[in-house]
Amino acid sequence: MNITKQKLKELKKQANPLKNTFNIGKTGITTNFIKQINEYFKTHEIIKIKILNVEEKSQTLESAKIVSQKTNSIIVEVKGFTFTIYREFQTK
Repeated sequence: MNITKQKLKELKKQANPLKNTFNIGKTGITTNFIKQINEYFKTHEIIKIKILNVEEKSQTLESAKIVSQKTNSIIVEVKGFTFTIYREFQTK
């Protein structure tokens, strides 16, 4: 899924005031966690996720890449221990 720079800028603006919807805790990125995110994407296009229990901020980007790949979404932004992903509503 490709996205224009303008659309990405708009998404960052929309995501800024959002509170994190999900937390990745000590169990990490599980199948159930991915299932919950996919369910949430049925009614929302932007999700903010915070990672708990990490030592390095570089782990945030790695987690964002994994979640993005498994949920077929795009990474909008990675800030500190939080990342935002986006997936357009699926029309059937």
